Amino acid sequence: MMGIVELQKEIALELAYLMTTAWDRIELLYENSIVDGDRRVVYKAFYFETDAKHQFGLSGECHTLLYELSEGQPDNGVEKWTWLKFMMDAGGTYAFEFKYGTPPLLERELELAKKIPPQRLIECKRSIYPTFHC
Repeated sequence: MMGIVELQKEIALELAYLMTTAWDRIELLYENSIVDGDRRVVYKAFYFETDAKHQFGLSGECHTLLYELSEGQPDNGVEKWTWLKFMMDAGGTYAFEFKYGTPPLLERELELAKKIPPQRLIECKRSIYPTFHC
């Protein structure tokens, strides 16, 4: 298993490799947390070209490396990070910011879930026809 520094370097290289067009910088928001006993992984990846922002998907290799990075966290009582922000410029300079607490994408989902009226959820469950607009 690679060390944390090596994993970070491999992640940066893999993200740069995924770029098929010119770019000025790459940003990745990656969440890896446990929700109700289940692992929840969510990410948003963007590259910037001049003033334009473009979203892109991660490769299987990148997912594997990020998972390994999350598993390599200390198990000695130190709080584990739940999300990270990665930034890299076109010159290859990169940085990882490890964050703690409720990840922002998860927090947004939880807030939206609070806004759904309970009656609406009950109505959707009683429908005998499959619908996708509930």
